[in-house]
Amino acid sequence: MRRVFLSFLILILSAGGCYASIAVSPVIIEDFDTVAGKVYTINILNETDRTQRLIVELGRFDQNEMGQIVYDEGIESREWAKGILDLPSEIVLEPKTANKLVVALKSAEFDSAFPVVFLKQNGGNISWRMAILFLLATGEIEGAVEYEFTGLSSSSILVTLRNIGMAHQAVWEEISYIDEYGDVLEKEDFLIGRILPGRSRQVILTPPSGTAYVEILGKRIELAELTR
Repeated sequence: MRRVFLSFLILILSAGGCYASIAVSPVIIEDFDTVAGKVYTINILNETDRTQRLIVELGRFDQNEMGQIVYDEGIESREWAKGILDLPSEIVLEPKTANKLVVALKSAEFDSAFPVVFLKQNGGNISWRMAILFLLATGEIEGAVEYEFTGLSSSSILVTLRNIGMAHQAVWEEISYIDEYGDVLEKEDFLIGRILPGRSRQVILTPPSGTAYVEILGKRIELAELTR
């Protein structure tokens, strides 16, 4: 079963989550130096006046061309995740107390892996589920993003970004829009977020009036060449 859930922007990477007066942090765990036996800790706070019992389930996630997370919760993906992460199948939270969910890395026999831990609560007046994403890679590999520019019109550029590396890669660059005299008209942050290995993203840029060149990653691109 596959479900599109949320936009995979860099802005969520340091966020925690809070549902039904249960706070969870972190909701994304990123590690470029994974080794078997490594332990990750997820903090869970029960702010309610009653005991809460959470079910813990596993799966894996991927990314579509819109940058959204796609969950795969099929049997094969659950078994795959169980071979990587070791954790309890449920956690009990006493009223008004904090607890920790300890997740151990069973195996690091991969270049990169993207398991997901689901915390679920059923029963009562509210049922909810929270996902905790793991972005794991060995210390010997890295991501590598290729850029391709296509002119859509005289006032817009399609940028295709492909991660041809073996690990996820963050894309956060500065773009300069330059006029025919070499003067910078405007600068803006090019904030895409994480791109998983083997995946691509597309973004449309709208340069300001008078732009002759677009500069990114030290490369200057002539707008007229792209839009001919």
